[in-house]
Amino acid sequence: MSDSDVPVFKGGSGTDCEEFIRSVHTYAFDKGKAEDNKWIAAFAATRFSGPVLRWFARLSPDARTDWLALQIALLDEYPADYIDKSTNEVSSSSAEATIPTPAAAAPAPAPAPLVPNAVPEPDADSLRSSPGAKGTLVRIRLKGADGTFRGWLADNLRHRVGSEVTETDSDALWFRIENVTRRSNLYIVKGDEGSQLGIRWRDPSPSFGSGSQSFARLLPLDRKGSPVQGTLGFYMKGEYRSDVWTIDDSGRVAITWKTATRDIPLYLAVNSNGKLYLTVDMVSYLERFPGGNEVGLVYEST
Repeated sequence: MSDSDVPVFKGGSGTDCEEFIRSVHTYAFDKGKAEDNKWIAAFAATRFSGPVLRWFARLSPDARTDWLALQIALLDEYPADYIDKSTNEVSSSSAEATIPTPAAAAPAPAPAPLVPNAVPEPDADSLRSSPGAKGTLVRIRLKGADGTFRGWLADNLRHRVGSEVTETDSDALWFRIENVTRRSNLYIVKGDEGSQLGIRWRDPSPSFGSGSQSFARLLPLDRKGSPVQGTLGFYMKGEYRSDVWTIDDSGRVAITWKTATRDIPLYLAVNSNGKLYLTVDMVSYLERFPGGNEVGLVYEST
């Protein structure tokens, strides 16, 4: 096996990531390096390209130089494709991955997940904008279910590489918002003119019903509303949009996906590596990825 038989990895699905790891393992075995984790990590790095190369460069030195740690980071960034065991089909192509009508929706699971309105309000001193304010400069703070501070949305989101959450105020991502008390785009202050924060589903046909394990990610969109080329979100397959944010003057930020028949509230989870995931059913999502924690969003204005 030659090194050219190991594919250049630019991102993709969980299956694509698994195939890349398998190929690296096979090549290392053929070269007698199966136990040399430093050598394998160095070789794997030569097969990264595009957004994955940028992501790799922002990993910790330990993750970049230890194949065992690098594998975990890769599998965390590209989670396993969900397979419906009754049909043996991945969720993105199964018959269940359709938008149910309200009448066909299953009962909500119990216990119910944290809803955006349950997010504790920020200190009044941090909010100095009024309803209907135009061009308000804000950053978005994360809070746990118990009200604990979990950081801010990070400037890394402009590139969709590295941790998407920061506890360092100078590394927070700043936005301008058009409206308070109703749906508003989040325009990225340091981005190209007109760029904004949006979300994109991983799969082209996510399930919006009870028990769904579909998820979306945050990503930057350009002034025309398209994914920014070179970011990991550019390589995802699902629908994307930026008009998902509802902001009120009490500081709460809700995320809603609008379909032809209804508005669907989305819930946000953060994992141990600072990656953010959105889902319609937090209970099912955390069953699939038990390492995550649900968080709510509030804004802070200048």
